Amino acid sequence: MKNSLINAQEQGAEIRAIRLPDFHLLPCKGCLACVLNGEPCRLDDDMHELWEHLQWADGVILSAPTYFLGPAGIIKIFIDRLFEYSLQLGTLKQRPGAIIATAGLREWDPFTLPMLSMLAGILRLNLIDRFIAYRPGPGEVLLDDETMQRTELIGKNLVAQIKEPSLEVTIPSPSHACPQCGTPFFQFRKDNLIECQLCQTSGIFEQRGESVSISWSPREGEDRWSPKAMAEHFSEWVLRTGPVYQKLRQEVERRIPRYGKIPIVSRSKKGI
Repeated sequence: MKNSLINAQEQGAEIRAIRLPDFHLLPCKGCLACVLNGEPCRLDDDMHELWEHLQWADGVILSAPTYFLGPAGIIKIFIDRLFEYSLQLGTLKQRPGAIIATAGLREWDPFTLPMLSMLAGILRLNLIDRFIAYRPGPGEVLLDDETMQRTELIGKNLVAQIKEPSLEVTIPSPSHACPQCGTPFFQFRKDNLIECQLCQTSGIFEQRGESVSISWSPREGEDRWSPKAMAEHFSEWVLRTGPVYQKLRQEVERRIPRYGKIPIVSRSKKGI
């Protein structure tokens, strides 16, 4: 990613490199006070500062290493904490973005691009590229000329897209992947209809002998991350659950004590 940022800077862009592990970021507790009550998050950490960085940027490059079949866990923690801003996500301006990830072996990274694509969708990024570099050792990608050239081009193209949003960008996707978000995870519906589990783009699955094909039907502005879909989910569905829960709360609290008897293991104290 740094190679892309350097080349973006050389094109005249002001850049900021942000490493999530350098920030104090706590996992969401699911209290829903932020959405249902309109309260600031009760967790005392650096999430608000990270949100301000996201607001500042005219273009975003998302990057992560692949650990157990997917990106480092802090990516999911960050995604979950964006729930605090769920009512604002659909109003974010669309900006160009790119994904650059690393992995040791092909076929050992099935969730890396989908997870980063999910984050890109939540942030309403128009992706100009999705790329995984395969090198196992820390910093080993620096020895891969093809990777360095590709990431250099990503930086240049991102700045070009910021300066000229009307430029058309086509991201090649494997035939078995969703053309909208690049995700290879589908659910089969009736009549050979399939649906991407990430962005909900649909297509028709066809098999003729040993040949398999998918005819996709992307609908501009109607996927899971569109302003309309985000508003329907957070502004309407999530908010409606609040009054329903308040009616059920007394009965929920009546049943809780039985489960409070289960011992919960917490961090051991030193010296004990």
